[in-house]
Amino acid sequence: MSEEAVENVPYYLMPVAALCGTYSLIAGIKAVHQVYKVSTYNAEKTIIPPAPLKSKQFVTLILSIVGSAVAYGFICAKVNNSLASAQVFDPFEILNIQASADIAAIKAAYRSLSKLHHPDKGGDADKFQTINLAYKALSDATARENWETHGHPDGPQTQTLSFALPDWLLHPEGNVAIALLVMYLAMFVGIIVYVFKFVTKTEDDIKKRQWDNSVSQSDMSYLATNLRPDSTHLDVLFYIATSPESLEITEQSMKKMDELKEARSEFLNPSKKKKEADTFDFADDGGWADEGEDDAAAKAAKAKKEENEKLAKQVAMASGKDEIAKNIKIEGLDDGVLGQKWVERTLESLGQWPPKFDETCNVPNMTFGNGKKAVSVLDHRAARRNLCMTLGRLNALKLNVHPELMEAGKKNFIDPTYFKATMEYRQRTGLLLEAALRVAGSVRSYRLYKTIVEAVSMFKIGTSDALSEDNIMWFKEVMQRTYGPLGTPRVIISDMDLETPGEDEIATEDNCKLQITLNRTHAESFTKQKMAMAQKQGIPPQVVMQTYREGWWILVRCKKLDGDAEVKNEFLDKNPLLAALDNGSKKHFAGESEENRLLNAWPFIISNIAQKEGKVNVSFKAPSTPGKYKFMVDIKSQEFLGCDQILSLEKEVLDKAEIERKEAEANAEDDDAEADSDDEDEEPKKSK
Repeated sequence: MSEEAVENVPYYLMPVAALCGTYSLIAGIKAVHQVYKVSTYNAEKTIIPPAPLKSKQFVTLILSIVGSAVAYGFICAKVNNSLASAQVFDPFEILNIQASADIAAIKAAYRSLSKLHHPDKGGDADKFQTINLAYKALSDATARENWETHGHPDGPQTQTLSFALPDWLLHPEGNVAIALLVMYLAMFVGIIVYVFKFVTKTEDDIKKRQWDNSVSQSDMSYLATNLRPDSTHLDVLFYIATSPESLEITEQSMKKMDELKEARSEFLNPSKKKKEADTFDFADDGGWADEGEDDAAAKAAKAKKEENEKLAKQVAMASGKDEIAKNIKIEGLDDGVLGQKWVERTLESLGQWPPKFDETCNVPNMTFGNGKKAVSVLDHRAARRNLCMTLGRLNALKLNVHPELMEAGKKNFIDPTYFKATMEYRQRTGLLLEAALRVAGSVRSYRLYKTIVEAVSMFKIGTSDALSEDNIMWFKEVMQRTYGPLGTPRVIISDMDLETPGEDEIATEDNCKLQITLNRTHAESFTKQKMAMAQKQGIPPQVVMQTYREGWWILVRCKKLDGDAEVKNEFLDKNPLLAALDNGSKKHFAGESEENRLLNAWPFIISNIAQKEGKVNVSFKAPSTPGKYKFMVDIKSQEFLGCDQILSLEKEVLDKAEIERKEAEANAEDDDAEADSDDEDEEPKKSK
């Protein structure tokens, strides 16, 4: 290889080839991932779809992949051609013969070297191939002409494109090796940084999801402060709708909605967007300059504004927002699209909007900070939205079958910024209802606990009244149509007993156990219908069995039948959950009568749809005042309407101090009797 030929080899292009190849690989993976996201996109779960494959972002990505791949092939071919031309092919030197050697000497040298370098005899395959080419160049007329004309027996070795991974990238040398090493190290560091950011973002997303799916202390305090023993079902749901974290989450959702509205508006009115961009904006020009002030500041501000607008446009293109704006339809911008305003109008026609607050509810008198001034609950957009979604859910039976909504659904004229947000709100409300139950359990309020459980069933089923005879009758008819004549959900108590484990009687402050045997009369009907549905839809039966859930509550309280019992309220001060309660709030719960004071609220979940009978043990502490008591047991469903029962049993609660005193006296008498017996045994021995 001559020095001149070596100098003509473009070594500087080798790192460029490596860069183009690496980019093609990484960008290709990204493109495949984008195709995967689009193909697996579920419109029911995500409001904002991924950037579509027809977006400028994806087309640009594909073009960059093709461009970088072509550049890689072109550079590899160029470098390979230069390296090939730099190699001088001399068959006489390869065969180690003179240039004047005849054909016999050529054949003899070829045979000798072939035997020595044949791969079957441990020789080098590349060396053997070179020997074959040298013999071909000297023994074949066409090959010799190619060698003499083009420098190689096979003719010109020039490539246009080469996509194979060349040896000079796998085993670089000299400055090329150093350049590639630096580049690979930089890429490695970049990958580490990307992975770190990805992991950090993932952790932040997990924390955010946990935050979105948990109840904050501020919400717990808010509920504890506002809920009362006589709070109604709507009171409970309205407080949940206006809790601090719930409002904040809704406000964040509405900010995203504003961005989509703006993008949609710009898409529908491109001329307006251009006109606004061409119009001088006095509000954003930094104000009037003082006399003599340098114009450089104004020019810099204008340049900065133009740069921000350019960047915002690039971000919109990269994020696919332009494509989203084309596909999404929003109430108020697109004719015939239904959203929150339609829900409010329909609720108003049903007499359900604006909300009808009970006299015990503080929500209508609340004000919320909104910028510079405080506003009422219906003027606060997040609170209004939450209240609308609450009442929309409670009137779902009428809204879901409304002709206008059904027609809009067929045309895909449903505003996703509202209706899909209602799904997230329902999940969040479920968590807050559980939090409200914890509050009611902490203050031991039977009335509040009962009301919240009924509110849970109202919100799940989508009815505005859990106690209405009409609603209960409707619910039973639906159950019977679905599951048959015996399909009305019902839990019957076949046996019930109360005792102190290991004792013959119940004493004050004992840890009692209420043993209940339950029978689900609807088990067989539910099982048959669910199995038939699974068979019809081709779902494995075990899936139906595993995913079934049926929630019930057992609420236990008591009433003294022979006089008044001592009511203790120390738990109101000791429970850390109630630390936020002021004295006024505590008085509401401290004033509860004995029969409205919970001894325990015990949940049980039916996870086996076919289970007909089961036993439940409810533990609680016996009353602190001795006497005859009536223990009342409520069986309440958080899934069904009109399935509740109230049963009772009477028990005598003895005075533990009196029992312990009698036991001590009895033990003392036994000890004295034993001592006297010992003395009698010793007297005959002394007489002997």
